[in-house]
Amino acid sequence: MALDGFFIYNLINELKPILLGSRLEKIKSIDKDSYVFTFFHFHQKHYLYLSIASSRNLLFLGQAARDELETGITPLLRQKIESGILTDIYQYKTDRVITFTFTINDYFLGKIKRELVFEVMGKYANLILVQDDIILDAAKKNKISKKRNTFPGEKFYYLESDKEPFNNISYENILRPKDLVDKYLGISPFLANYLFVQKKQVDEIVINPCVNLSNKDFYAFNLFLTENNIKYLESLSSVQNYNLNYQSKNKILYEKFISNNLKKLSEKLILFENEISTHQENIDKIYIANYIYDNLDPNLRVSELVINDEKILLNPLKNLNENAQMIYKLYHKGKSGLKILENLIEETKTLINYFKSLEFDLSYEDSILSEIEESLIELGFKRKEKLKSKKKKAPKIITIKSNDYTILVGKNSLQNEYITRTLGNKNDLFFHVSNAHGSHVLLQGEKNDTSIHNALLLAGYFSELRSSNKVSINYTLLKNVKRVPKIKYFLVTLENYITKVVNLDLSLINELLSNQNN
Repeated sequence: MALDGFFIYNLINELKPILLGSRLEKIKSIDKDSYVFTFFHFHQKHYLYLSIASSRNLLFLGQAARDELETGITPLLRQKIESGILTDIYQYKTDRVITFTFTINDYFLGKIKRELVFEVMGKYANLILVQDDIILDAAKKNKISKKRNTFPGEKFYYLESDKEPFNNISYENILRPKDLVDKYLGISPFLANYLFVQKKQVDEIVINPCVNLSNKDFYAFNLFLTENNIKYLESLSSVQNYNLNYQSKNKILYEKFISNNLKKLSEKLILFENEISTHQENIDKIYIANYIYDNLDPNLRVSELVINDEKILLNPLKNLNENAQMIYKLYHKGKSGLKILENLIEETKTLINYFKSLEFDLSYEDSILSEIEESLIELGFKRKEKLKSKKKKAPKIITIKSNDYTILVGKNSLQNEYITRTLGNKNDLFFHVSNAHGSHVLLQGEKNDTSIHNALLLAGYFSELRSSNKVSINYTLLKNVKRVPKIKYFLVTLENYITKVVNLDLSLINELLSNQNN
């Protein structure tokens, strides 16, 4: 679950007594989006974990980091704030923004104040190092608006909003939970549902951190509308740590299952292809039997024949007729075996392709593991449980709406199937990267140059070719998209498609994604 403004407000209150006045001893990068800050205070070390990964923005006190990776911003952070004293932690208004203030003793300049701003904004999450309102560096350098960007040397601005802080909520004219989200800064839809029913002020809520064991969601108190499968933990740090360990553990299991199956299938494919050559050799020998009946006495017994200067060895204990009949049997066996093997090879290649697509799905930082697991269960990941009568939850897909069109993007097999088979209509346009793994993208509504170009961009961006400047995309009407038959899992083929090469304009792609409705 994303950290909303309420969770952050209480998390800061939890961290302050432990970390304020500490010296920042060490900064480590454990992956490209995750950091561990080691603080030292009164002979004790504390390890603050920060993650700006789009799938899991986290901030908690945890264990020491073992692995270390050098990433873009890490060297500068070490240079500019290591050995500094943490003098303040505060939230900007009630937004999803946390600022850490460090005081550094510079040999030449004396005491310097530098701030590390953690913007907890999902896929737009960022770490920005600031001094005197000027950006020194940022983990993610991007331009959000004409006024606001995160490039070094630019003036730093907090992202402004016309929403009010949630410190004093008025329920007058609040007709639905979304009204709370729209009016108050830092209130998530999840919290809004609870507040709308309870009509409480946020300072009346008793903090009791917990994890929902059914889906591993966590929050500052139990608003999951159930007491079943709820695990209460001692701190807001521990519920995040619990969630991260669960996610990491399961992702490793999925990766291992996919890797093992790809290895087995590749070995099986080699065996099948070797058998093909054996069957083909038996088919090719039919000319020997034909030569015997056309040119020789079938009752003769010979140990060899010479046909077109090629020496052919025969069974001398059998006559030519018996040798020819044996060759005919091998011929027919080879033909039937070849057909079976060709089908098996095709099925194996299709399954390899599907496992590779799941491997790609898992590579997304914000991959929804529960949905990927559902696809893996169909492939034998674990025993499939009997479905309960409870209505199945629709997959969470990317939806980008404009005035006259809608673009839908699926980021795993389950979402792709949902978009293509449930949400799609036969005259919608279907987009998919050419000759690579990627998302199913559907364009509904107006089909003009702008909407088609935007769909092409998203199909290229949500593919394994996203790092390329130019990407080839196939697109066609959905009625020309056919499911591959006789397999449990969901794969499609395209007919009558157009291929177009697009330049991946990242600024336009980011603008499109910023307007998505989830």
